[in-house]
Amino acid sequence: MKIIFFTPHPFEDPSSRLRVYQYLEEFERKNIEFDIWSFTNEKLFKTLMMRTPISISTIVKSLFCYIKRLISIIPASKYDIAFIHRELSPFWERIPNILLKKLAKKVIYDFDDAVFTIPTQVKKSHLKFRGKGSSEFWCKNADAVIAGNKYLENYAAKFSAKTYLIPTAIDTERYSSIASVKKSKDKDDKITLGWIGTPDNFFYIKIIEDVLERLQVKYGFTFIVIGNSRGELKGCEIEKFDWSYEKELEYLSLFDIGIYPIRDDEYARGKSGYKAIQYMASGIPCIASRIEANLDIIEDGDNGFLASNPVEWEKKLQMLILKPELREKFRINGLKTVNEKYSKKDTMEKLYKIFEEIHMLG
Repeated sequence: MKIIFFTPHPFEDPSSRLRVYQYLEEFERKNIEFDIWSFTNEKLFKTLMMRTPISISTIVKSLFCYIKRLISIIPASKYDIAFIHRELSPFWERIPNILLKKLAKKVIYDFDDAVFTIPTQVKKSHLKFRGKGSSEFWCKNADAVIAGNKYLENYAAKFSAKTYLIPTAIDTERYSSIASVKKSKDKDDKITLGWIGTPDNFFYIKIIEDVLERLQVKYGFTFIVIGNSRGELKGCEIEKFDWSYEKELEYLSLFDIGIYPIRDDEYARGKSGYKAIQYMASGIPCIASRIEANLDIIEDGDNGFLASNPVEWEKKLQMLILKPELREKFRINGLKTVNEKYSKKDTMEKLYKIFEEIHMLG
């Protein structure tokens, strides 16, 4: 079986890494021949993530990437399956979409975000110019659609009769190196709260900024942010670490509690809840906003906490800070949840079965 993969970004992009790149070694073991093409390169991706004003240089580089994308599509007929993650292009998507539809033998479309809408926080940024028709186009025209959560699956089902739900999974073997040694601190020890994410999502922490400020006065915790963020919080000093794949586990091992605040809007409902999965796989007790994806992952009070408003955030965060036995309970149950439902090995088998099924279609 030969597959050509199209991703929006390189390995450094969390979505591309978790939905495609992390499986490449497994594909090789399954004797799948493949090529993979990212729209952006590492340098352009990092520039875009900084959300700085668009320069002439960025425009030129993006146009060059667009041309490379069109060229990469031409050999698609030589492959058994073309696999698209999210979109072929962030702009002028009609041409690459039609070109691939014409050339590819079979197409699988995969998405793990509500890419049919625009994130609230970047409506005034360059993202408002991106094409929004790719998800609907491929849900209608792909031979199969893979969605990252139930909300996205329901969206895809409006256009496609062949939809699959595969949650974003994690390499539990890799994370076991810190989860196996993670221990809950005693009641009197200083606690470290943490958040990991891309710079453009830092604003979600602002949802509970006042809560963090009040708890900081009471308990004097350390707060760590992983993810190249330039953001600041009032009354709360932040220790910041630039994300890297090599250092990610080392930085996560510093967390005693992981936080996952997020706004409940259309775009957020398409989220995979991966941050909660990542905390659990690391042996970190977590508290997250009560959005659709997190409801599938967290059983409130059993393997983590869900919070709907600032009052709940403050009450439940305080409980986690003060009760090491509760943190230990969440640590144990969170690891069990991840190993049973979100292991990369399990989702790889589901993915491979879809490949085989689509490959065998007449």
